[in-house]
Amino acid sequence: MTPFETARDATKALHDGMASELPDESLESYRDLVSNTWPSLSEVERRRINGLSADLYMFSENEDSDPVFADVSHLEIVTRLFGALERPDSDEALTLLRAASLEFSPELRAYVRSRCWTALGDKTIAKWFSDFAERIHSSTDLEKKLRAQRLPSRSTLRASQAFGRPGTRSSHGLSAS
Repeated sequence: MTPFETARDATKALHDGMASELPDESLESYRDLVSNTWPSLSEVERRRINGLSADLYMFSENEDSDPVFADVSHLEIVTRLFGALERPDSDEALTLLRAASLEFSPELRAYVRSRCWTALGDKTIAKWFSDFAERIHSSTDLEKKLRAQRLPSRSTLRASQAFGRPGTRSSHGLSAS
């Protein structure tokens, strides 16, 4: 098992334990495992583990939007998210989804996360999110919801920006760092 896989699995076990309301003493071994593998992780892997930890809160319905993007309009975040999914840049898409997470249904968030982690080559994490989406609704219901909640088209986003609706453009660049 690679250090990333060890940290990934310990992070998931930690979140599962917190959701089950295990006492802190029981969770320490998972925290220690992540801490002990941390020096072996690359900077990219560390960002992914931190992001994964934020994403796993959706399983216990404690998910929150990333405050780093508090001053950025929803339209700008969705535009950037759409672009990241098209390129594809899964790391950026996951970061942007965290910023706009509460704007989308849990099924759609889980589905997008699953697709991003598949693209990043981690089928284990992808399965956690696809299984979660399936638990919420049957696959037929999920497909209907996904079709109904499509992200706006690029032309719709451009038109909104072209007509200068208030709050559609940020006065600063969007950056997660």
